[in-house]
Amino acid sequence: MITAQKYTETYNLWSEQLRENAERIVRSSEARKYLIKNSAEAPLEDLLLEAVKCISDLTGDTILTKTVIRNLERRRHDNTGI
Repeated sequence: MITAQKYTETYNLWSEQLRENAERIVRSSEARKYLIKNSAEAPLEDLLLEAVKCISDLTGDTILTKTVIRNLERRRHDNTGI
């Protein structure tokens, strides 16, 4: 049988996860709006970063964003020869 304390802890954890998911959905909505509004004129690198952030927010995958940003910075560094 589940105790009242365990039930409360589980409920609080579930509630926090729901709030975090809702925040990520809002952030992904903002990224989608940016992509729609700026896809005709914004630099492709900026659009890629926004798309990656959107995917990351929807999936909760933070490694994707970090990896793409790191790779873009490396490519930028390689192209400038600095």
